[in-house]
Amino acid sequence: MQRRSQRILLTTSSKPVYVDESDSGGVSDYESPPPRKTRKISHSGASKTKTIRGRRGKLQSIMEMPLDILFEIFAHLSPSDLLHLARTAKRLRNTLMHRSANSVWKKARSYIEVLRQSPSPFISNLMVSSNKEL
Repeated sequence: MQRRSQRILLTTSSKPVYVDESDSGGVSDYESPPPRKTRKISHSGASKTKTIRGRRGKLQSIMEMPLDILFEIFAHLSPSDLLHLARTAKRLRNTLMHRSANSVWKKARSYIEVLRQSPSPFISNLMVSSNKEL
């Protein structure tokens, strides 16, 4: 059973109204509740477009590109940049951590002398991440 406040109950209940004896209309002891407020709608000629704050959704179209072009672009990035890129979106992570992207990681590791012989992007993650120590 819901609890109701006495204040709300008193303000929402109908108030008795004096009914004139000569009034032959309806015999009612209570008045109807006041009409609800309606929202005002502006009828301007130009429609307003919603503006997006920040840079949300900028990388959405990058996944529409062919994989060979993506891999060529990604091959010019450093391993830390590849890791940061893989952490931006789930689809990019799946693409960069897949076996087919192994050539991208090899090319990116070739830019750093220490990482040339490391076998996988997960090892690169350990080497490059700032919060892990070797």
